[in-house]
Amino acid sequence: MKKAFACLIPGLLVLALCTCGCSMMAPNGEIPSGAGDHTGSAASGEVTGLEGVTWHLFIFHTASGRSAEVLPGTEITASFGSDGMVSGLAGCNRYRASCKEKEGRLSVRDLAVTELYCGSPSGIMSQEAMYLSFLQRTAGYSIENRLLTLTNAEGKPLLSFTPGQPRSP
Repeated sequence: MKKAFACLIPGLLVLALCTCGCSMMAPNGEIPSGAGDHTGSAASGEVTGLEGVTWHLFIFHTASGRSAEVLPGTEITASFGSDGMVSGLAGCNRYRASCKEKEGRLSVRDLAVTELYCGSPSGIMSQEAMYLSFLQRTAGYSIENRLLTLTNAEGKPLLSFTPGQPRSP
């Protein structure tokens, strides 16, 4: 029990740092309807090419070049809208953020996240904190062979998604 609690603390700290100063949450756990609202046309950031698909995360790419699959029994999604927003499920909580896409570049800003706590499966909150952190570090993307890969400013992969239904465990 003590070891599990010790693992939970760093994950919660990362989550707090990821959302500190840039999230808006309602007391009932819902994302406010105006959170991160972003108006604009295609010229000012409409996300084209990513829209109309619910992307399901299946791989995290770490700085060391290793990859890790999503925890069994969890689901992380991203849906890009024509309104310049990305939203989805971060494993436990729902999120919404503004995003801007242009010529293979993608930035995610103004993240709003609900404030639920999930105790199982073990590690879900740390996984969620890592996902939200990686999502905010996104600087580019590519779609090849039905695989969406979000990359950092150096072009290194951060997150890989498949379209449609999540992979079965």
